[in-house]
Amino acid sequence: MDTNFKGLKPAFIDNYTAIAMSSSDEYLPYLSVCLQSLVDNASDKHNYDIVIFSSTEMSYRKKIFLETYTAKNISIRFYNPREILQNVKMEVTHNNFHEVCYYRLAAPIVFKQYKKLIFTDIDLIFNCDLKMLSDIDLGNCTIAACVEPIWKYFKDNNLPLKGGFSIEDYSKNILKLKEIEKYYNTGVVVINVEKFNSNNSFEKLQDAINAHSFIFQEQCALNYIFQDDIYQLDSQWNVETFSNMKNIYDKDKTKIIHYPGLEKPWFYPEMELANIWWSYARKTPFYEEIMKRMTISGIALPPPPGKHCQISDYALYWKYKILQNFVTGKTKQRYFKKKHIYKQKIQNK
Repeated sequence: MDTNFKGLKPAFIDNYTAIAMSSSDEYLPYLSVCLQSLVDNASDKHNYDIVIFSSTEMSYRKKIFLETYTAKNISIRFYNPREILQNVKMEVTHNNFHEVCYYRLAAPIVFKQYKKLIFTDIDLIFNCDLKMLSDIDLGNCTIAACVEPIWKYFKDNNLPLKGGFSIEDYSKNILKLKEIEKYYNTGVVVINVEKFNSNNSFEKLQDAINAHSFIFQEQCALNYIFQDDIYQLDSQWNVETFSNMKNIYDKDKTKIIHYPGLEKPWFYPEMELANIWWSYARKTPFYEEIMKRMTISGIALPPPPGKHCQISDYALYWKYKILQNFVTGKTKQRYFKKKHIYKQKIQNK
C-alpha cells in the first residue's frame, strides 16, 4: 500500500454525510434499489457523499448509475480499492459471500480526509435519512454496529457453524470474545475514521485475516479486533429479515431493513418485507433487468399451508429452509433433506 496515498477528497465542503458500499458490476441493479431508498429518504438541505467500491472498469451499468442520480446534493463516485488490499488474503468462505465484502476494510484508508463514515451492505433498504445515523455520537469507540441476532439463535438452539464449531467454541477460541452474544453484524457500520487510522486498525485487521480462516470473513475480523471498541447501535438500525425468528420490524421505528442469507427479495418477492424492497425497485432504471433475472431464475414459490396443514410442519419447513444457508457439510445436507421432507408433507395435506 502506498504510504503517501492521501485518500479521496470530500465531494462537498461541509454539511455532508459520507457513505460507502461495495458491489460487483453484476450486483449494481440491486445496489440501485438500496441507493434509491437512500435518495428518497434524503434531506434536500443536506449533502450525501457516496462512494461505491468496485474493481471493474467503467461499464454500461455504471454509466446509467451516474446519469440517473444527478441531484446537486448527491455525489456518486466509483473507486477501486484493490491496491490497498493487495496483501490481504481475501478468502471467500460461503456461497453468498464475495471478495468485494473485504473492500470495506479499505474504506477508512480511502476516506482518510473524512472524520466519520457509514459503510453498509447493499441488500438492504434505508427507511430514514442516513444523516440521523451519522449524527450518532460514538463516544470513544472506533466503530458502531448492531448485535447479530442469529448468533444468539444458534447458541440457544445448539446449532453448529461451518467446520462443526459450536457458537461457544468459535466465539471463545477463535474470535476470543469475552461475551459470546456480543457478536456484531457489520452490514451497517459507522466508523470513526480518524481513530481507526491513528490506531493502525487496517494493519491489525490485515494480520488477523491472514492468520485465520474466519467463517464470516471480514465481519469476524472486525469483531475479533474491535470487540471492546464497538458502540452498540439500537437494533432498529439493522433489522434482519428471518422468517423463523421473531421480527422486530416497526414501520415507524425501523431505520434500516436488511435481507441477509441466500434468499433475497429480488428472487423471492413473497418473502418477509420484500414488498418494501420492490416499492423502491420499481423506481430504478434497472427494474426491467431485475424482473428479467427473477423470471429466468425460475425459483418456485414455497408451498402455501393447506386447510389441514399442520402449523408445525410449515414452521419447520421455513426453519430448515433458512438455516441451511448458515451451515455446511453434513449438517447442510441434513437440513436440505429435512426442508424437502416438510415441503412434501405440506403438499400432501
